[in-house]
Amino acid sequence: MKAAAISVMLVCIPLIKPAVVKAMEQHVAPLEFSLQPGQRQVVPLADTSGQYWHGELHSDSPVRLQLVDKHHNVLREFPLQSGRQSLHLVSDPAGQQLLLHSQTATKVQLTWRAKYPRIDQKSTAPDEPLLQRIAQSAQTGADWRSAWIGLKQQGMPLKTALSDGNYRVTFIYQGAKRNVRLLGGPSPDHDWLSPIAGTDLWYRSYIVPASTRLSYKLAPDVPDILAPARAQRVAILATAQRDPLNSVVYPADETDPYQQSSVLVLPKAPAQPGSDGNISLKGAVDSFILSSKLLGNSRTIAVYHSSNFVKGKPGNIRLLAFDGPKYQRHINTPAIVEYLSQQGLIPPVQLVLIDPIDNETRAAELPDNTNFGQMLTDELLPLLQQKYGSRFAAADTILTGSSFGGLAALQLAWRHPQIFGKVIAKSPSLWWDNRPQPPAGTYLLSERFLASERLPLQVFISAGIYESTHGGQGDKGILDGSRNLKDVLRAKGYQVTYREYAAGHDYLAWRGALADGLIALYSAAD
Repeated sequence: MKAAAISVMLVCIPLIKPAVVKAMEQHVAPLEFSLQPGQRQVVPLADTSGQYWHGELHSDSPVRLQLVDKHHNVLREFPLQSGRQSLHLVSDPAGQQLLLHSQTATKVQLTWRAKYPRIDQKSTAPDEPLLQRIAQSAQTGADWRSAWIGLKQQGMPLKTALSDGNYRVTFIYQGAKRNVRLLGGPSPDHDWLSPIAGTDLWYRSYIVPASTRLSYKLAPDVPDILAPARAQRVAILATAQRDPLNSVVYPADETDPYQQSSVLVLPKAPAQPGSDGNISLKGAVDSFILSSKLLGNSRTIAVYHSSNFVKGKPGNIRLLAFDGPKYQRHINTPAIVEYLSQQGLIPPVQLVLIDPIDNETRAAELPDNTNFGQMLTDELLPLLQQKYGSRFAAADTILTGSSFGGLAALQLAWRHPQIFGKVIAKSPSLWWDNRPQPPAGTYLLSERFLASERLPLQVFISAGIYESTHGGQGDKGILDGSRNLKDVLRAKGYQVTYREYAAGHDYLAWRGALADGLIALYSAAD
C-alpha cells in the first residue's frame, strides 16, 4: 500500500521571548565519595529556593538518585544507571536534598556545572475561542475560574475539530509563576507558552493533522540562563514533567511525573500493532554481559525469543536493536515482536537488545564508529551463536534504531551488507557529518550510498513531520535528511519503504514505526 502523503500545517501563537535579564552561572565545587552496599548518602542543596542546578553524576556501578525534601519524602527519582548521568533540577522550596544509594560498592563523583536563578515572561492574548472568554473575564474582573473549571474537565490538551479536517490543539498549564515551555509536541523546538493576563493559566495553540500521535511534557518556571545555546536548551529538563491536566501518560507504569510524558492521540492516528500493554510474553527471556576487547567496555545484552521460535528451524529472523533499555521499556519491543510473529505478520524472532552503557558512550559509538561495528560482527554475533546455537543469513538479520541508533543501523548496513541485510531506521540523525567542511545541503550517508554500487539491502525509513530542523545544523534536519536518503536509495534501485508520521522525535511514535517497519520488510515495499 502507498503511504498517504501528510501535509504539515503549523499555526503557532507568536513566540514569546523571556525577559532579557539573565544571571551569570555560579560554579560549585565537585564532590567525590564512596558508597558501600546499602549505604545512603545525603547531599544537601544550597538553602536557596528556586535555584536551577546543572550537573553530572559519574559512578562505576548503578546508583539510585532521588531528590527528597527535608523529611526524606521522595520528590523526584532519576533513572537507575551507571556511567555518566546528566542532572537538571530546580531546588524549590528550600531544604531539598539529594539521596544516593547503591546495591554494590562504587565510587561516585558529583560535579555541579553551574546553578542559576529563574526569570519572568510577558503576556499575550489567546487565539483559542474557548480561552478568549476566560481572558475577557479576567480583564474585566469577572469570575474566570468557573469557566476554567468547566473547560479543564474536557481534558488537556484542548482538541477542536476544524472544517478542513485538521485540529486546533491547545496546551494549557496552570500555576506557573514565571514561564512554561513545551517539550516535544508538534514543534521541532521547545516552544514557550503564553500567559493569560489576570490568571495563572499559560497556553499555546497549534493546527495539526487528524493523524497526530505524540507525547510531550510541560516545564513550568524554566531557568533562562546566560550560557551557550545548548545549555539554555537543556535547562528545560530541570522542570519538564507530565501534564497534570492530562490523564493519559506514557510509560503508564512510571510513578515519577518527571519520568512520564503525556499523550496526545487524534482520531485518525495510525494503528500501532503489538503496542497493547496486555500482550503477554510467552517466549524465552535472557541476558548476559558482553565485555568487548575492541571497545574496552562492558554492557548488558538482553535477548528475547518469541514463543514460536525454534532453534535451528529455517525461516527465523534476528532483530538487533540499539538503545536496548529504551526499546525494552518505552517501545516494549518484546511484546511487538511476540504479537507480530504470533499473527503471522513476521517470522519467529530472536530479539537482541543492545545497551548503550551511557549517553557519552552512545554518542561516541553509534555515529559511524568502525570499532563499534567490528564489535558487533566479531564479538557479539559469535557470542550469540555460541550461547543460542542459531545462524542467520544477512537477509534474515535486521538492524534497528532511532535517532543516532537509526543512523548507526544505516551506516553499519552500508559497511557490512553481507551481515546486516535489512534496516529499520526511525528518525535517523542524518544531519550528522564528520567532514571538516561538508558541502551545503548535502548529507554524508546519502553521498556514500550515491557513490557506491547498489548493495543487497532492504530498507525502511521513517521520520516525524515535526522533525524539520536540528539545533546548530541550519536547515539540515531529520525530516529533510530522511527524504533525501529515500530519494537517493530509490534512484539507485533499492527496495525502500518510507513513512512520515504526524509526530516528533518520540518513542511513542517509534513503537508504531517499528511495527510498520517489520511488517513492511516482509511484504511488498511501498
